[in-house]
Amino acid sequence: MRLKIGIAGPMTGPRRAYGNQIRATVMQWHAQAGAGFDIIFGDDKADPATASAVAQSFVDQYAQVVIGHFNSECARQAGQIYRESAIPFLLPASTAPGLAAEIGAIRLCADEIKQVSAMVAWHLARRFDGFKLWADGTAYGARLVKAMRRQLDLTSTRRIDQGPVYMFGTHANVARQINVNAAQGQGGPFVVCDDCMIPEFQELLNNSHAAEIWVAQPDPDFFTALQEALALVKTLDTDKPLMPQFLEHPMFVNAERPNAGFILENLSAWGHGCPTQRPAEIAFT
Repeated sequence: MRLKIGIAGPMTGPRRAYGNQIRATVMQWHAQAGAGFDIIFGDDKADPATASAVAQSFVDQYAQVVIGHFNSECARQAGQIYRESAIPFLLPASTAPGLAAEIGAIRLCADEIKQVSAMVAWHLARRFDGFKLWADGTAYGARLVKAMRRQLDLTSTRRIDQGPVYMFGTHANVARQINVNAAQGQGGPFVVCDDCMIPEFQELLNNSHAAEIWVAQPDPDFFTALQEALALVKTLDTDKPLMPQFLEHPMFVNAERPNAGFILENLSAWGHGCPTQRPAEIAFT
């Protein structure tokens, strides 16, 4: 039986930089691997309501596996539909804590707790006296700033009037705020979240390239995890139930990938484009 795989992400809209890379990654892998399955793309526009519509369209088109949605809130909404329809759902980039268990999905990336832990390890290694937190008002930014404040409060670092600025939100919003801060003479260090692991983030920085910027790099990066999800699908025995094959794979423990983590990467080391598996300065897995 030839499988039909749904690939969901923000193909249009303000997050289309991710969608463009998702599509390019999938098509390149598919061409090189000669995969024996069909692919259908769904554009969720990084909007949870649209993600629900995409999920229903995948059900109506008889998709047997879905990979996506990249945005955690989109995955949360769509995941309920996949669960009700018994469609295996693989998460290569949705990092909300507890999400995989909540919607019955399988996650190939680390969650936000590990991201924040990597930032705290970086912070403590440098013995900063304080810190500042900034979030852009999205659910994603709010989750991360809350987790960061909780973890830092467990250390002796409590003052928030100086030190690095930890910035959480979409890559466009973070870049915009760094530009504002840089225009006011602030040179960082700015420590930014995993959503900024996209070339467009650098393009949006305008004249802020002289600032010290550190990025939380997923390990594996999200697009490598996407390729790994495709590779897993290729190994499936289509004559057997699909979901147990994912759950029993040695990569996962309780539908999560225990060896996934985050690395703090200095933006100045990137050159042009984002790094892939660069040597870690601080790694937390």
